[in-house]
Formats: sequence, C-alpha cells, structure tokens
Amino acid sequence: MELLEQGHPTLREWAEPLMKAELLASVFTRPMTATDLQHWIQRGGSWSAVDELIAGDSVKRTRDGGLRIKRPRHRYALDALQRDLGL
Repeated sequence: MELLEQGHPTLREWAEPLMKAELLASVFTRPMTATDLQHWIQRGGSWSAVDELIAGDSVKRTRDGGLRIKRPRHRYALDALQRDLGL
C-alpha cells in the first residue's frame, strides 16, 4: 500500500480500474447511499473513480448524494463494468 501512496505508476494503473469495478459491483443490486459512499471512500476508495464512472455515464448521483447504476437493467451494468475495465 505504501507504494500506491507514493504514486507508483504500475500500481496506480491497476488500482483505479479495480476501484471502479468494486464501486460498480457495490451499486449493482441497489443504490449506494451517501453514507455508504463516504464509507467506501474512507476504506480506500477514490473520488476520481466516482467521477470517472459518472463522466463515463455508468452511474449517477442519487438525491441524497449517493450513487446508482444509470440504467437499471443488469445487462447495462455488466456492459458498463466491461467497458470501464477495458475488456
């Protein structure tokens, strides 16, 4: 983790897609509340991952500041996961 904090480029390249995948998986079955999102960030999540998923049209903010899959059908969520992981 220390290498990641120091900005080791190889670890950063791998960490960001994994963070986005974890976040998408978290909102796959139900929206994430603002409190849940804050806990995810505190556990090592990244605001840049949140911003990238929003910009990539994968998720959107809920009224309380949380996140949800933009298109509620699971197939779209799987497509978003595949696209954001670059598969």
